Amino acid sequence: VLFLQNQYAKNYNNWQSLIKGNIKNFKKDVYDALKKADYNFYSNRKENVYKTAFEKELKIDVVKTITTTFANQQATARYNTKKFGEWCNNTNVIVSAEDPSTKVLKHVVRKRLKWAEANNRIGLVPKGSVKLISHIGKATGYESLQDKRMTHLETLERENKFLYNNPNLNFAVEEVSYLSQFKSGDGSFIEPQLRFFWDYNKMTFMDSKGNNYRQTLKAKQIKHITRKIKKNNKKSNTNKTTNSFLKQKKIYEQIISIVGLKPRKFPTKVVFFTRPEAEAIAKHINPSFDFKGKTVCGHEKSIFANSIPGWEKQDTTATHPNMPNLEKILLILS
Repeated sequence: VLFLQNQYAKNYNNWQSLIKGNIKNFKKDVYDALKKADYNFYSNRKENVYKTAFEKELKIDVVKTITTTFANQQATARYNTKKFGEWCNNTNVIVSAEDPSTKVLKHVVRKRLKWAEANNRIGLVPKGSVKLISHIGKATGYESLQDKRMTHLETLERENKFLYNNPNLNFAVEEVSYLSQFKSGDGSFIEPQLRFFWDYNKMTFMDSKGNNYRQTLKAKQIKHITRKIKKNNKKSNTNKTTNSFLKQKKIYEQIISIVGLKPRKFPTKVVFFTRPEAEAIAKHINPSFDFKGKTVCGHEKSIFANSIPGWEKQDTTATHPNMPNLEKILLILS
């Protein structure tokens, strides 16, 4: 990663310009540079190196990989212990990715049963608590992270209800914390660490605000997706507005050129006519046109409605003709 970033800083093979142009060519050139420098990776690993190195430049959504060392540090800071997976005063702290955690819990159960048998406490096991610091091992994006967390919590919820809640085990996974792993490419969204607590009355996991975990995960997912959709829609709508404006502007320029005036520049992406332009158009169509009592705006009394055959009634003002009316103006002038 550092090698690629250094090459980019030196503008190797004109990368700083290439990355803004043809991304496919840029990526291929990066892969060639890695091979040339004897950095040989399998496809997935090479892709990860590429994305990590140019995360900021490409504005790629990032799903952070959590290392064991980092996860252990987080658990130690929160629970003040370095003993993971061991029962201590009826509390057991587990640090594990979501998939392996189910296997770790099997060992926790076996140790609990072994203790109960050795101390002649079968059926009389004191109340126990498991604290789980977890993360998602493999995820393709934010929605994938949330789906895997949802599935994981559903499994733990079921096991708390029907497996661990008996006199021979008498414990529950009381806390599940998911380390923050996602950051959007544009930097507008960095997910917080998620923390859920077991509610013995409702027999489910709740967040710190008292919301069911399903509600919490779904709400956060929708919030992020909505933000993304809105952003994409805004971009799409902007493109549509721009294209529509350019088409109208072209017709406007043709109309104004026909009547012998100089086309104006528009401060906003809306085509409209001034009164001198409207009068020039009407005079070109009918030199004896009566402008008395006529306005540019409105429908019945507007210059356009009284000079353009088949003028279409508009909800908007006549100074901002819609496309069909613009075409009618051009047609009658031509």
